[in-house]
Amino acid sequence: MSKKQTQKTWVEQATGHDDVWWLRLVQELIAKHSTPARKRGPAKGHGDTKVNRWISELSKVVQETAPPNYPAVPMSKAYDENMRTSRVLGYVLCVWYLQIHRAKAYDPRRPVQARQGALTSRNNFLSELMRAALDESAAAEAFGQPWESPYSPAATDGKFV
Repeated sequence: MSKKQTQKTWVEQATGHDDVWWLRLVQELIAKHSTPARKRGPAKGHGDTKVNRWISELSKVVQETAPPNYPAVPMSKAYDENMRTSRVLGYVLCVWYLQIHRAKAYDPRRPVQARQGALTSRNNFLSELMRAALDESAAAEAFGQPWESPYSPAATDGKFV
């Protein structure tokens, strides 16, 4: 049963593809760049993956989904291809990571202890992601520029876009 959406998500608006398409693509790319799964041993069920190859191919697909006039977007619609690519690629990788952990946590064929570990790992990642998104303490040092609240009554109205 497919869910009915009344409105496209931002990733679908930005790329023309929904989460399911991206998740399937990542799975296909991993399979394409992996050896067959081992039949026995501690890594049973897993092959070796050339991670740099599937990430590189995914990055190319993300760039191919950019707007038709990319990168020549008029300044009236400020556009940064590095930010767009990072946003889409980061989103796709996070969604895949979180859904894989969810799949491992809720798979009744797996031992309960492993399932609990997968869910704990997923939740810890989400906590760290939110912390990193909300903690602005390193931003000024990392980017080497002054900061001020855009909502301050005395906010500087600069011209740089």
